[in-house]
Amino acid sequence: MPLPNPNAGAVAYGIAHAGAGAAPWNAVARVVAPDIEVRGIRLPGREKRVRQRPHATVAEAAAEIAAVLAGDTRSHGRPILVVGSCSGALLAYEALAIVHTSGTVSVPVLGLLVARQPPPGTTAPEAERPVSAMTSAELRAWLRENELTPAEIRDDESLFRFFEPVLRADLMMTEGYVGRPGEVSCPITLLRARSRPLSAAYVKGWRAATSGPLRVVDIPVREDALAEAPASLADALLGTVRRGETAHGN
Repeated sequence: MPLPNPNAGAVAYGIAHAGAGAAPWNAVARVVAPDIEVRGIRLPGREKRVRQRPHATVAEAAAEIAAVLAGDTRSHGRPILVVGSCSGALLAYEALAIVHTSGTVSVPVLGLLVARQPPPGTTAPEAERPVSAMTSAELRAWLRENELTPAEIRDDESLFRFFEPVLRADLMMTEGYVGRPGEVSCPITLLRARSRPLSAAYVKGWRAATSGPLRVVDIPVREDALAEAPASLADALLGTVRRGETAHGN
């Protein structure tokens, strides 16, 4: 994991796609501006927590992330932003909704960055075909068809077998989930890959998710900014921090 950077003016918390842990954020941490510290969120069932039971519901996962944000900010006292890739963006949104409602985070929340996740109030793609009813072969084919999960995992038999339990648990966690829009007040930035134009309904849905401003940023990647272009993702983080500093008079 990247070394802490106590001199950074802001802390970015990253929540990766289904089945992944904190490790994918190492590449972003290595290239991000020195005034941002990147901390990957590691949920149970993966990496050092591989023996722990994965969360069964979005509410469970969001509650843990919210507790991490609250505890960390009490310790470091710096502004934060949260970035989520795929279903990680859903968990990020719900965690921010908890801290927004509870008031457990007293530092400025500079923003939420979203990559490849339908907005709250819409049915997630997983719900169209229950993961719980798929065989391993069907799950791999569905992931490939929808270009979900890094290709090096879904196309490698042994790697897929290793990651399948937590990947399946994460996907089942979001099956049928429909969140409530308008639960946060921080700015939201939508990351738009060149091969995935954002529909008007997608943008409208995320605009309704916050009482703050919404921005769309183009990322020069085909699909996945976290896997393909960590430097571009780091630039998007820096832009969010700069706009947040301006808004908060820093």
